[in-house]
Amino acid sequence: KGPKSTIVNVSVDGGAPTKVSLSDKNEIPEALVCDTGELAEGVHTIKVSVDASVTADNGNMKGTSLSLSHAELIHGTVSLASNAVIRKVEADDGALWITFDKSGSGVYTVRYGTSENNLDQSIIVGKTTAKIPGLTNGQTYYIQVEDSEGNASNIVTGSPKIPEGSLLPSRTPFRKTIRWEFITAY
Repeated sequence: KGPKSTIVNVSVDGGAPTKVSLSDKNEIPEALVCDTGELAEGVHTIKVSVDASVTADNGNMKGTSLSLSHAELIHGTVSLASNAVIRKVEADDGALWITFDKSGSGVYTVRYGTSENNLDQSIIVGKTTAKIPGLTNGQTYYIQVEDSEGNASNIVTGSPKIPEGSLLPSRTPFRKTIRWEFITAY
């Protein structure tokens, strides 16, 4: 979803299409676009297409194509609450990196601590990937994301560590200047 998005039609197994807006004031790269509800076990066809009324009414949308980066198949119940969801935790030297889904807010508080019941430290972020610095390697930390409306995410854990096989932290920028000397023999 994003600010320069359109409306699409989503249909399941040839059923009536549902109009879904891909518009949002913020760029949301991995947004839930549509929930089909519970489907019977078996093979299903999901069709996603740009809505014809959008391409007809808006001349600059003619010829618009739609690209899906991935589809996620979930077996079981999905909560459609507006809370952010932490999807990934990566260990680094003295830090943890988290990746989470947006929940509509542009500013998030990442709360963390060494106990699930005492998330006593926090950082404010504006992106869906955040680095939590100043942590002790080997210590387990509990992490939760909260949006500006107070909606809290799931709680995840992670332990910082020096990345294996690396002399440098995995996300530390590394620059090296190489001097080239050309020798011409006569």
